[in-house]
This record gives sequence, C-alpha cells and structure tokens, in this order.
Amino acid sequence: MLTRIPGAGAELMVLILQRLQGYNAFKHIRLPAGDHGLLSTLQQELLVEEMTSIIKQEAIPLSFDGDVRFLNFSEFGRQGPSFISLVRDPLDPRIWRRYSKGKERVFYRGAIPHFCGQEPRCTERNNTWALARAKANVVRWYPVVGILDYMEESLNALALEFPYFFKDAVRIYKQFRLKEKRPTVSTVPFKLRDRNASLQMALALEVEFYQWLKSRLFNETFKNG
Repeated sequence: MLTRIPGAGAELMVLILQRLQGYNAFKHIRLPAGDHGLLSTLQQELLVEEMTSIIKQEAIPLSFDGDVRFLNFSEFGRQGPSFISLVRDPLDPRIWRRYSKGKERVFYRGAIPHFCGQEPRCTERNNTWALARAKANVVRWYPVVGILDYMEESLNALALEFPYFFKDAVRIYKQFRLKEKRPTVSTVPFKLRDRNASLQMALALEVEFYQWLKSRLFNETFKNG
C-alpha cells in the first residue's frame, strides 16, 4: 500500500507500479481520491473493509495507492498490507513557487502527519508526540520509505524487500527519467537561502524526521549490499 504524500513524487511511484504490474503479474489498484485529511472512525472502518473485500475477490497479488494517512488495520480486526511511501527534503528549494501577485505557496508540507496517523494531535506542527508516533509507525509498518532525490536507491531497497512487485523497477524508472524535464534548483525563482534559518526552525521536526528516514533507507541499502 503506497500512501501518497502531496508533492513528494508519489505519482512517479504510481506510474512505475502501473508499468510493472504487466511485467510482474500483479494488479495495481488506485483508491478513490481523498484530501489527505483525518478520517472518522467510520470512514477508517469502511476503507479497511473495502480493501479487505478487494483482496478477497482478486486472485493475484495486489498493490494499492491512496490519499490516506497511515491507517492501522489491526484496530479493526483485519490484517493490514505492508505500507510504503515516498518523502522529500522539506528544505528543498524546488518545493516553493512564486506567483504573480507576489505570494508564495509551498506544495509539500512535510511527512510527519501522514505517518503519524489519524489522531488530531498528528496534525500539529512541531509536535514531538507526533514525531515519535510517526517514527514508531514507520518502524512497525513501513519496511521501506523512499526518498525522492534518491529514487534508484529507494527502488533498489523496495526490490530487495518486495521482489515480486519491484523487480526491474530501476529499469522502468530510467525510461521515465529519459523523458523527464525536472527544473534544477538554480532555475527556481524563489531562493530559500535568505530564509533558511527561519525555515529550519519552523520545520525543525520535519527536517529531523527526513534525516532519520534518509539514514534508515541508506542503512538498509548498505546492509543488504
């Protein structure tokens, strides 16, 4: 189950899964679009039952993606899927855009709430409880969390953990990359260096979480050769 985080490259991961399903004999299912907000207990239960029903109906392995924060299936008496996700550096200048009226808007607001889960406290910025909860959920439920700027390393880690689904993922990614025209940091009109100190303070726990995830990814990658 790929939990999508806005602005972190999840759509690229979805494209890779959609291409791989034909090669690796599994089926990828996109859950209905959501708004990445908190789900009520009833909404959580309905989603758990919907996915459980789909899994029972299909005769081949399945992968899913959805606009949903971490959801603990065991709280509803169901066996949950293995979760994966993709994050990016919260201080990456490319996540900012300047609009004609002089207003800036960030389209990547961090990852902690998405891994923390469905409790209201998960939405509070720079909440140490939310950070601890997010880390605990990653350790228990997310064998691999990828990093957008390290896609090949992320896909290699996923292929080691889930070979049935991610065999040849790096090859597919390289095909997409040949067609990709991503802006370089220098072409982004809004420069973060003048605000770097204030941003680091505002996003302190997000930066800590990102560095922790990055360390975890590379430790797992090196451990597995």
